[in-house]
Amino acid sequence: MKTSFFSVNGGRRDGTTSCLPAKQPQFGLTMVELLVALVISLLISLAAISALIVTRQGFTTVDASSQLRDNGRFAADLIQRLGVQSGFKDFFYAAKPSSAAEIAANIAPNVFGFNNATSSSTDPLNSSTARASGSLGYGSDILILRYQEAETFPGSGVSDRSMIDCMGNSSTNVPDTRGERMASILHIYTFR
Repeated sequence: MKTSFFSVNGGRRDGTTSCLPAKQPQFGLTMVELLVALVISLLISLAAISALIVTRQGFTTVDASSQLRDNGRFAADLIQRLGVQSGFKDFFYAAKPSSAAEIAANIAPNVFGFNNATSSSTDPLNSSTARASGSLGYGSDILILRYQEAETFPGSGVSDRSMIDCMGNSSTNVPDTRGERMASILHIYTFR
């Protein structure tokens, strides 16, 4: 009759012993496994980086077009507001008739401009330099809008700050005469 027992030194259940050593647990990775893991992680990293670059380029394009739209909207709103206030005369001057001297002074119109020109650095309200058709950018149209600042109370000499200039800032200059007006000169500046 055979008895079964467990041997500490590698015995079998059937009672016989083995000459092979007991299997030891394996620790660590082989070089091939390490290289395969490295290549896989490198491919994942490259895919993530390329996705990030494509996403960033898309974001930059959308941001630039959004900024361009915002700039256009701001310019259109500013030009509209300046156009609405052009020709405004303070009540004090608008209520009384023009004198003969004011009529003879031939005051320039409230809305006028120059076509395909460069604004004069010495007298931008009254003169400009025409550009040749072959020049860079073909020039810019110059729009000049004139208006008077309104006073808080007639004769107070204090501006109500309701009018803006071409930079969007409120003005504090109160007119002294009927013909004295503020002017906003709008044109496209060319960098050289």
